[in-house]
Amino acid sequence: IYLLDGGISYPLLSAYYHYLRFTEEIPAMIIVGISYGTDDWKKGNARSIDYTAKSPQREHWGGAEKFQALLKNSILPLIESEYSSAPDKRLIFGNSIAGQFVLYTAMTQPERFAGHIASNPALHRNLSFFLNKENLGTIATSKPKLFVSSGSNDDIQFREPAVKWMQYWKNQNTHP
Repeated sequence: IYLLDGGISYPLLSAYYHYLRFTEEIPAMIIVGISYGTDDWKKGNARSIDYTAKSPQREHWGGAEKFQALLKNSILPLIESEYSSAPDKRLIFGNSIAGQFVLYTAMTQPERFAGHIASNPALHRNLSFFLNKENLGTIATSKPKLFVSSGSNDDIQFREPAVKWMQYWKNQNTHP
């Protein structure tokens, strides 16, 4: 499982993973935390660029395609050449803006991961991109395995677009 914002998500998920493995409730897996080493954009945290589709409201947004290429050409091959892994069982997890990247990947390159988990995806500045069928990838012919959650107490500016996205795609005959 590839965890975006690994500096925050890795400690949380690894604790749950350890418990579930101890009780033999889940299979063995490799947890890869992808992190910038800082939470401060001034010190190199580029998540608002790397994890986002273009937005007319944020000129620095829109690096998701480049970050996908980094995953495809560098990170995935590195992990899969060094560790015994199963590329056909890859999962990706992200929260907030990282959740936006998960949805971006599920829509544009659904074949890259066997499963996509987006928690409270932040779509508040570029929802129109995510509601456009023309932005769907053409490789996959079936719906990607996708889990999207949105906390009922999340700030309305974040929750409302995520709910609109879920309602829109629930009523479509195409993926995601």
